[in-house]
Amino acid sequence: MDVDLDGVIRIRFEDGRFPLLEEQFRQRSSKLGDPDLILERGHVSDLGTPARKDAFFSEGEYAITKGGGTCRITPGKIVCTEHMDEELLEENVLKPVLVGLLASKGWGLLHASAASVGESVVVFPAISGTGKTFVLLELLRRGAGFVCNNSIMVGNGGRFVAYPKPIRLVARHLKMFPDLMNTASSSDRERREIRKKMSAQEFSRSIRGGDPISRLLKYRSDSSHFCKSVRSQTLFPGSKVKETGTADHVFFLVKKKGQPRVVPSDPLRIAGLSFASTSFLGCCLHRTMSRLAGLAYPTEEETIASNLNFLKSVRCHEVHMGENLSEKDLSKVVDEIQSNMA
Repeated sequence: MDVDLDGVIRIRFEDGRFPLLEEQFRQRSSKLGDPDLILERGHVSDLGTPARKDAFFSEGEYAITKGGGTCRITPGKIVCTEHMDEELLEENVLKPVLVGLLASKGWGLLHASAASVGESVVVFPAISGTGKTFVLLELLRRGAGFVCNNSIMVGNGGRFVAYPKPIRLVARHLKMFPDLMNTASSSDRERREIRKKMSAQEFSRSIRGGDPISRLLKYRSDSSHFCKSVRSQTLFPGSKVKETGTADHVFFLVKKKGQPRVVPSDPLRIAGLSFASTSFLGCCLHRTMSRLAGLAYPTEEETIASNLNFLKSVRCHEVHMGENLSEKDLSKVVDEIQSNMA
């Protein structure tokens, strides 16, 4: 399957070999000429010289092992073994490789959610677990349009292209937004299963003590962790989707003591914070391995510079989310965000 992300990056997935990724990218499928990146399944042997226990290199290529699978990375191609999990592939290999390809085109990849509010587009870079999905869900509940939930490609002058990925719900999202249970689930049986897993998680938080029985109970309860990926139009029927355009506002979300509030910031600071908070920690490994293999990969300075080229054309703020986000705090934060967008 060929995928064209608004002419910025073109990816070819070997047909039928990456079912989850193909389903995720299907709405952006398009016939291509020469792709920027090809993903294939195949046999990976002769890994080369070890740089560490999970990474190897030779001239012009390197390999990374993860979760029992192995990927070989060469210019414009990723070949992974049959046992490579698609989620691990996406987060630990595909996205870091895309960072390098995008940089060569003057683009960057931010770990962020984004929404369209009226005629404006607002982007929320954040450290994982800070609350970017909560803010997105609250805006969608208020009638905003969906742009992205996890990653966004950013270019000069505030231009963006959404990286296609559904909203990833976990138990705490449904606890804050219980009405989403009906749209997130397709049957009463599935809803009962979700509630059962949520109850198990609540139970695990109440367990105290380090004795063997307590540890076993906590482990078994935590193993029932709920997670479900759902398209925005499924969660919020009739919601609009905006895949590309120009952003107007950026609010960097950060956990900070005290009352939730929004404060002005500047593009250079947000560019640095966005780089430091990226969830694509594998970029550090890929940068090192690329150098060992004699391949090009953007430096930290180049990555921050590409972020800055995007941010210089938008209004920048920081959002102090507080340490323990409540429903009241979330409503106050989103009120302030919308007020600053006016």
